[in-house]
Amino acid sequence: MASKQNLDFQYLNLLRIIQQIHEKKQQLQTCMENGFFCMSKARYVMGMKQVSKLNYASVMSANVTVNVEQNDDEVSKFEVQHNKNERKVSEKQNKTKSGDQKEAILRKRNVGNSSSEDKNIETDDTDHVQSSINELPSAVSDIDISEEDKIATPTDPLNWFGVLVPQSLRQCQIEFRKASIIIGDISTLQSQLKLAKTKIKELNSEISIK
Repeated sequence: MASKQNLDFQYLNLLRIIQQIHEKKQQLQTCMENGFFCMSKARYVMGMKQVSKLNYASVMSANVTVNVEQNDDEVSKFEVQHNKNERKVSEKQNKTKSGDQKEAILRKRNVGNSSSEDKNIETDDTDHVQSSINELPSAVSDIDISEEDKIATPTDPLNWFGVLVPQSLRQCQIEFRKASIIIGDISTLQSQLKLAKTKIKELNSEISIK
């Protein structure tokens, strides 16, 4: 009698998990539809070529991690986590780029002033060329450091399409992020469903033997 009650409980649990999976799939479909709709609006505003795979960065790093935990019942829990610091990192990189541009403009101004004052002296021109050659290794090292920073630190993918992107493109990113979290929840429910089916099969075999 107890085994039959346990079997009824497992069947109810199975139906509950199936209902949750169905609801999650509906939520996933809604998020995907909203995400693609917002992407189409962004393409209409910015242009087809401005929002395409041609704008992808040459160096990419993952902004999403999936943590998998397994309990005593061998049920896997999938947790999708988004990098919360990606926006701070992208803002820092934008400030660094603007600072480098200002510094480059100041260098050009200084070079222009010095050349205008000493344009009749050939020795000063020679020294200026020699100093420019000496600065090349440091410039190359700066480029290498910046490339390493790009690899080590994730950036906001919205920066691939410009600094001031429309709100529809930001909403598109939000919807796809929701979808990735829902996919993790569905994977967890699928693992629970597999365990429930295994328990029902075992209880059915026990009852048939009795």
